[in-house]
Amino acid sequence: MAMGKHFYYAYFLIKRLLAQLLASIAAVFTRLGLKVLASGPVPAHIAIIMDGNRRFASRSRIDKRSGHVLGYERLIQTLDSCLKLGVKIVTVYAFSIENFQRSPAEVSDLMELLQDKLDHLVSKEQLVRSYDVQVRILGDLSLLPKGVRESAERAMLATNNNKSTVLNVCIAYTSTHEIVQAIQKIMDERTQDQPHDKFITKEEIDRNLYTGLCPPPDILLRTSGETRLSNYLLWQCSNSYMCFCNALWPEFSFWHLSWMILKYQRAYPFLPRQQRPSF
Repeated sequence: MAMGKHFYYAYFLIKRLLAQLLASIAAVFTRLGLKVLASGPVPAHIAIIMDGNRRFASRSRIDKRSGHVLGYERLIQTLDSCLKLGVKIVTVYAFSIENFQRSPAEVSDLMELLQDKLDHLVSKEQLVRSYDVQVRILGDLSLLPKGVRESAERAMLATNNNKSTVLNVCIAYTSTHEIVQAIQKIMDERTQDQPHDKFITKEEIDRNLYTGLCPPPDILLRTSGETRLSNYLLWQCSNSYMCFCNALWPEFSFWHLSWMILKYQRAYPFLPRQQRPSF
């Protein structure tokens, strides 16, 4: 009996030590990987379609909410890698306007989760403080429940003075809706000195998009193997380097990110130069 107890104690101790050793080795290789990537052109702005949470949950035989929770954890880990590399802006697609067409129960769970994670992001997430991250919520916030809208507003207010890096979270968003709203805003601001029949310029639309203060993405990344844009940043990504990864979002790792950036660096000499307004 005593021998069996000692055996199991030794087994779990060895297992724990091996896990710590593997974590240490992974950390060393991650630091080396960051140094390699930093030797080439580093994208200033990465946009991500975080796709595959529900499929991961189904494959792993867990509930959908747990799949989305794992997706949030993956977002924080990916954001950490991007900021360590020197990426200044990360824009993620969290909830499309079309997602409101899902079942009421799933939409309710997602809204509750969004509210919880937005509050957690600014109150308890050390990453936001360490990297001086300004959180911006992009989308038609009027479509959100009151609690989620208030959490979004608190997140933006709490990080408004952070200037080093930006996390854009697209919620209740589609690109076509964004463009229509930008044009409507331009028309509403027209004065008698600028008659309504005056041509609308590209620069005016740029300024009035939700992302107006940010340069366009250098890389647009989508996980889960899908090769479509799903009405995401259609205006902004006309010259972005597009990467499609087969991994589901909760499976996405530092090594997937590294491979995407290496492909971008290899293609960099042939890419059109992006406009770089300050943010």
